[in-house]
Parts: sequence; C-alpha cells; structure tokens
Amino acid sequence: MRRFKISAAGVLAALGLAGTAVAAEPPRNVVYVESNNTIAGQNSILAYHRNTDGSLTALPGSPFLTGGTGWFDPTYAVGPFDGDNIFVADPLTNILYVPNGHSDTIAALRMKVDGSLAPINGSPFATAGNTPDTLAISGRTLTIVNNAQDPLQAGPKVVSSYTTGRLGAAGAYLEQAVDTQSRPQTTVPSEVLVVPNSSFVLANEIGTDSITSYQRGPHGGFDLVERVTPPQERGEAAQPASIGLAINPVAPFVYEGLPNVGRVAVWHLAANGRLSFVRSVPSSGVAPCWIRFSKNGQRMYVVNTVDDSISTYDATDPAKPVEIQHLKLNNAGGFSSEFSLSPDERFLYSLEEEGTPAQAGKSNKLHALSVSPADGTLTELASSPTQLPVPAGNRPQGVLVY
Repeated sequence: MRRFKISAAGVLAALGLAGTAVAAEPPRNVVYVESNNTIAGQNSILAYHRNTDGSLTALPGSPFLTGGTGWFDPTYAVGPFDGDNIFVADPLTNILYVPNGHSDTIAALRMKVDGSLAPINGSPFATAGNTPDTLAISGRTLTIVNNAQDPLQAGPKVVSSYTTGRLGAAGAYLEQAVDTQSRPQTTVPSEVLVVPNSSFVLANEIGTDSITSYQRGPHGGFDLVERVTPPQERGEAAQPASIGLAINPVAPFVYEGLPNVGRVAVWHLAANGRLSFVRSVPSSGVAPCWIRFSKNGQRMYVVNTVDDSISTYDATDPAKPVEIQHLKLNNAGGFSSEFSLSPDERFLYSLEEEGTPAQAGKSNKLHALSVSPADGTLTELASSPTQLPVPAGNRPQGVLVY
C-alpha cells in the first residue's frame, strides 16, 4: 500500500531551503476562527487558549483584525458558505494567511507562541479573483479559491476561479498571481487540497458536483488532469451533491461528502492523479459534508451539517470505512461546518454557523469535544459550546487548532 508521509527534511528540500531555513516556533494550545465580519475593515481572527481540559478561554487582544472586510449571503443558499480549509498557516514561517472575501484581499498575520497575531508589512495583499474564500499552501505556492459568491460584487462577468501566487522566501509577502483558472458562473469551488509528495491538487466544486484533479506546473500553474462525479447508486433519484473532501493520510484514497444522499464517497487515487470510484458508505446523520482523519488514518470524522452531528468511522480498511458513532452536538441551533483535531488528537473543535434567517443570533458557536484514546469516539465537553462574538447576520468560518 502506498503511504503518504512527509518529513520536515522533505518539506525543506522541496522548498529548496534544506540546510538554510529554520522553521519558526508555532503557537501553543490555540484555536483560531475567522469572524468573517462584514463591517468595513472589521474582519478578524477570533483566538482562544486551549486549556488542559480542552475548554476555551479568549486570548488577550482577540479578535485580531485582518485589515479587510468579510462577506455574507442573506439567502443562505447552498454553495456560498460551503467552503473548507478557509485559512492556512505557512509551516515554515508561521504566517497565517486569511481571506477577506468582500475586500478581495489576503491578510498575512504572524503567529506568536502565545497565539497573538500581528499583520506583516504590506498586509493585506490584493488578489486576482473575486471573493477569496479557501486557501492551500504547497512549498512557496499559495493557492486561492475564489468562489465569486459575494452578492455585493455580483455581475455577469464575475466568475469563480483558482489563483496561484508565490510566497516570498521568508513568507513575508504575496507576489503577483502566476496563474488563474476561471470556472463557469454556476460553479462554486469550495475547497482545494494538496496531495502530499506529489504535484497534484484536488478541488471540490459545487454546481458541477465534482472533484477536479489538477497538476501543478513548475511555475505554479494548473493543468487539468480530470474531473469526476460520484455515480448515482442504490436507486437514488438525484445526482449526489458534492460538498467536503479529504485525503487519507496513510493510503491512496480520497473521501467526498454527498450530503443530499446521506453518504460519503470513497475514491482510489492513482499515482498519475486520476480517481477511481470504489464505493460509498452511509452516514446516520443528515447531510454529511466535511471530513477529517486521525494521523494514523484509522479514524475518519464526518460533520453532518443539517442535524448538527458528527459521525466517527473506523477506517482501518481505508477502502471501506464503517460508522461506529453518531453524536449530536450540545445546544446546537445552526448548521455545523468546518472542524479540526488538535495536534495531539485529544480534542476536536467544530464550528456551528447560522444556516437560515431564523437561526440568526442563535448559533455561531464553537463546540469542543474530547477524543477517546481507546477507540477515537467523541464526547462533548460540559463547557461546550462557546458562543462566538459575531453579530447576527454574519457567518464565521474556518477552524485551525494548535
């Protein structure tokens, strides 16, 4: 079985910096969420100290401004907010890159050991696309997914796109975009994932209900490999919708949320970047979307958006995950979305967002759960959830845990 594994030395060698670069010390015991605040210039990162028991305490100085403005779609339509991996940290420099969707800029914030954030010189940086919403880093290339869903910028010529740009040698600035791939106006790209130890990236697209495989060129551009859609099966009356994507950390398999049919698709990923459908597996929750794995690949976690629950799967057989737990979140009244495991995998943090106008002011919470060291199942903490200081009619996004 081919394994995906990256060493620190391999990362530096891939960057062409082996023997010359020393990674900055990352923050400790911190959780970050983007407020996505729509007040001009008030978008920010909400930062929390992660206590020994997994509970959360707001960091002094939080929220930390990004220098830009967030965005909001009052229709709450499927697609606009259904992104994952919203912001990303550069592991070499510990600079956090955050999208300002309405401003069409990317903020670059230096993370300190205590979790506090400070903008670097020149931040925020202009982007070449409309409504930047999710990010990925590979080497010194930053990939930006522009979903073009900000209704205040809508127009007949506004289309979604993928943009790549170069990070400076020290990660201190974002250079001019080196490539842009535009998509049809009805397509909402929601996520892009870097395939470890390869030149491939995978993108999830709402509208085409597909996974797109691209190969990165030597200068950061994208070449299309293929675009695949999950098949209709078991008498399903509709084409499965595609929201949520994950790569198994130890085996060549990709997993895709199929929320409208209540299943998770399993794909085999070949060395040439092509995908072959293996099967789909059921979820006990409603609308399985976002997916995460334990580091050893033996546990898969899936957020079920509509019923605010998380399913835990035994993925010892990566081709056939089996659901072993379905857990409803405490005091949930919104739509569950992005989530993340702590580095030590003792805790999981899940974001609950407004999903309908009726939920305004009643959701926008962060849930904290402990992970059983015996079997990987979840238990929500008594102190959970934490109400986020985000006004009603705004929708926070992204969870990053240290």
